[in-house]
Amino acid sequence: MTMRLKQLLTPIKVAFVCLALSACADTKQPFSSTAAASSQQSASHSGQRAVTIEGSIVDGPVDNRTITVRNTHGLLKKAFTEDGKGAFQLTTIFRDEDFPLLFTARDETQLLVVGDPGFTLLSAIIRPTIGQRVSISAYSTLITSVALKLPGGLTEDNMEKARDYVMATLDFGLYGAFKDDPVHTLTTPENIHVITKANETLSELIRRTSERLNISGYHMTTDDVISALAADLVDGRINGRGANGTRPRVSAMANFIAGQVALESITNELKVRNSVATPSLDYAILSIYPESRNRIRNVHLTDALMQQAAKTLNIAKLINPTPEIDQTLAGLEKLTSFMRPDRAKKILPATAGINTVLSEVSRRISLSSKGDIKQVNILASQG
Repeated sequence: MTMRLKQLLTPIKVAFVCLALSACADTKQPFSSTAAASSQQSASHSGQRAVTIEGSIVDGPVDNRTITVRNTHGLLKKAFTEDGKGAFQLTTIFRDEDFPLLFTARDETQLLVVGDPGFTLLSAIIRPTIGQRVSISAYSTLITSVALKLPGGLTEDNMEKARDYVMATLDFGLYGAFKDDPVHTLTTPENIHVITKANETLSELIRRTSERLNISGYHMTTDDVISALAADLVDGRINGRGANGTRPRVSAMANFIAGQVALESITNELKVRNSVATPSLDYAILSIYPESRNRIRNVHLTDALMQQAAKTLNIAKLINPTPEIDQTLAGLEKLTSFMRPDRAKKILPATAGINTVLSEVSRRISLSSKGDIKQVNILASQG
């Protein structure tokens, strides 16, 4: 383990308070409540306001990564560097017309996927409110991307609709506050294990979809995959029939791989770069919240996670029926919601055989005709 691993999924505590719009200067000095009240009162007369934003970023490691904040016109309002320690105080006054604010961060230094190009992380704040929070993760990225594709762009209604669409299709076992609102829920010692596991599973779906398509001769970066999925999700389903920018082949691959990574997640054997990620994720949790007793093994199963795995297995059975698929489907039938991964691992057959089968089916899908791709998307979007 390297020291950089300790920065995995490091929460960023970001406070945006405001002193002068023209300066837009960073400061580490605490902003007193008296000064804040005075600033907010004077700002309100000119259409400006002091906004306090606390945030966390679920990703890592994050050595010297720049996070930017742009206004509704695309103008840069803030840029700050995440140094891995996780604490920042920034000052600025936002004008009313600056909202919504779009947060971006480049995900290109993940220790678990050294050498991968990464993808751009996104999140948004639609309007100024007291005690504003923002979470930056793979979930916020896809949700914000879907909202941007919907008519009207970044609005509260679109962000809520996008959240519902993403959570209905790709929640990967999220539960609790993060399932209800992954864009505004911050990490804590009590929930860090849940978002860590699900976020890495969603991230791996994006990376693996890009990798599989590239191997098969279809050049698609991870950012391309996110954009294509976001376009497809405007109708609430990944079915290859969404808005402009939908790529049916990307949808089919993502639909299938979603169940593949879900199955790995069920037994805590999610693979990143062909290595099980659980030890690294556990070490990250310990490094960030040493007081927390929660680890990846404490994340219980959900019905949605098991249904995602079963859907992919049933598609695989139609394409390439094997005993391994039947045995794994039979094992899934015995699993229950709230079961722990260690118990699930004892019930399901050994994963080596089914992983080989699913990888082969994934290869076949990536090379399939347009007609077959359409059928995969129809099957995956049913139910």
